[in-house]
Amino acid sequence: MLLISHDLPLVAEHCQRVLVLYQGEKVDEMAARDLPTATHPYTRTLWTCRPAAQTYGQMLPTLDRTLNLTEAAHGGR
Repeated sequence: MLLISHDLPLVAEHCQRVLVLYQGEKVDEMAARDLPTATHPYTRTLWTCRPAAQTYGQMLPTLDRTLNLTEAAHGGR
């Protein structure tokens, strides 16, 4: 099965492996169970930006800047 979504907690519930793309480039590939401890800034932001009833009406987390493709490939460094 192929599941395409920005909702990484949902993806973690239904998939074993995860591939994260940023600007069309692969930035992370891991077991779904490892998503909560991902190190790439884009993957971390996707993991934490899922809306919840407790956060209704609040701004969701975003990247503080756009990563260029070189930074994206190296975890935002």
